[in-house]
Amino acid sequence: MPSIMAYTDVHRAFLQAVSHHGTVSAKQAFKILCSAYGKYHTDETVPTEDHVPDVVASINAKISRYSQKITFVHYEPVETDFYVFCNLSDSPLDRLQTHYTESEVSFFGLVLKEIACSEEHKIRPIVCLNLTGEITGKSVSKVRAEELLEEWEKLGYFVQLDGMWNFGPRIVAEFDRFLSVHYEDEMHKCLLCKESTFYENNPVGTGMAVKAINDEGHFQAELSAAGGKLVVVDFTATWCGPCRNIAPLFEQLPAKYPKAVFLKVDVDKCAETASSQGVSAMPTFIFYRARTKIDRMQGADINGLEQKIQKHYVASADESGEDYGHGLLDLTTFIQKNQCECLNEADDHPMVNAFTSGAGHLASDCDEQLILSITFNQVVKIHSIKFKAPPTHGPKNVKLFINQPRTIDFDQAESQVSVQDLAVEPKDLEEGKPIQLRFVKFQNVQNIQLFVRDNQSGGETTIIDQLVFVGSPIATTKMDDFQRVAGKKGESH
Repeated sequence: MPSIMAYTDVHRAFLQAVSHHGTVSAKQAFKILCSAYGKYHTDETVPTEDHVPDVVASINAKISRYSQKITFVHYEPVETDFYVFCNLSDSPLDRLQTHYTESEVSFFGLVLKEIACSEEHKIRPIVCLNLTGEITGKSVSKVRAEELLEEWEKLGYFVQLDGMWNFGPRIVAEFDRFLSVHYEDEMHKCLLCKESTFYENNPVGTGMAVKAINDEGHFQAELSAAGGKLVVVDFTATWCGPCRNIAPLFEQLPAKYPKAVFLKVDVDKCAETASSQGVSAMPTFIFYRARTKIDRMQGADINGLEQKIQKHYVASADESGEDYGHGLLDLTTFIQKNQCECLNEADDHPMVNAFTSGAGHLASDCDEQLILSITFNQVVKIHSIKFKAPPTHGPKNVKLFINQPRTIDFDQAESQVSVQDLAVEPKDLEEGKPIQLRFVKFQNVQNIQLFVRDNQSGGETTIIDQLVFVGSPIATTKMDDFQRVAGKKGESH
């Protein structure tokens, strides 16, 4: 892209955006470049991702005289590339003084020190908040401390992964020399490249190792820290031959499924945990999400285990990468698909397509109306609904009903009073924006039914690419947990 290699308004706009945000991902950097190029250039040349490093190099040549630099960082914990704007003229802590009070900068330094001095360079949130008691001078409240941590995460200084605070990409880029000088004994250096090692051997946040559980408290803490991630727990015993056979294969799974959490529980060491989870034979693998059991498997069958992992792993993550916060998650994995029904669906475009992004779409058949009956495998709370659909063919007016004894028909849907009516906007469909429900009305949902009355254009066909329910499961015991796993009828276990 020769037209922007000379320093132009494109470079100035790119620099302004990156310096404003402090830290941007490589994908964000490319979007910034495309936006700047579209604004300041009128020719037909289109930039590619390969042009970003060239633009950054041109900018760095210009701003180096001011001791400034845009640094490329490959952030291992989430395997993502970032560009970080660095001011190298003075101490990185001193620069914070222009934006924060002395006490707040002191809190930043305490968090920095605590992470640097911890064995794995990560600390729990409660540890961060307790550091407010060590601030000299004017205190910082814990509420303000939480606000600061969230702000510093947005700026790339710290990142919360798996319920732990870690160094962020901006610390990697801007604080390397500072940490090497002040915490020389704690910060290890790579023998080959001589750069600081900011992460534990198995990168934090990627689930790259199986964690051994010490006791019931540790087990519950790990479930809580996992949030909405899939958690796979191997209940094992040292004396169990099949357990020993599958153990090395289980150890390889975190690398294949980095967005899941893998735990190992020795049933003799953690008898309380094994008993409370209903484990009576080894190996038993139990699957959790949001501290709730969603599946289990008994026996040393690695293929069967991976099939279950793939089933819940794919269904678990919102592929947009959206973080709903407040303990909310995509409830797709809790949908009991064999108990779901859709009236007026097209044979070649059934409702099941809408439960997985990229799996096709749901389309109406005879006219634009649809009735979707979705049953969950346990009681859930529903906070919001997200439709992804073409803005011309997606749902427009939708009536919601819950906990009906059977699927309602179209006449009933028209005449009955709904729990809530939704008026869906085209931008909601195009962006896949969650539409918030009256949360208090959806606190105890086993089944929800959606009556799609019409679509955005008034045409004969309604299309839904993806349907997502956002909420949380209510911790209940499913009858599946009591299914017989071995032996003959009448035997005890």
